[in-house]
Amino acid sequence: YSASESIIRSIEKGRPTLHRKLPKSESLKNCMDRTIPFFTERIVPEAIDQGKRVLISSSENAIRGLLMHLCEIPEDKITELEIPHGLPLVFDLRSKC
Repeated sequence: YSASESIIRSIEKGRPTLHRKLPKSESLKNCMDRTIPFFTERIVPEAIDQGKRVLISSSENAIRGLLMHLCEIPEDKITELEIPHGLPLVFDLRSKC
């Protein structure tokens, strides 16, 4: 557990709570486990299904996992996909990949 993280969260919540240290790195699977549910449960119904445009700014791994999910890219091929740094990618869900 992290003392500093626990103190910060306890102050925010107004009661004592224990929090673990945040991981120093994250695998592609970890990223996908976190980002795909958020995309499908929040972004799709609250924005995409309503015809809104969405801007996603995230880490290379999170973008890679999202593209893997949306384009059905096999796990063994995803490492070949180059994600440019600082260059916007435009993705149209209607045209798919």
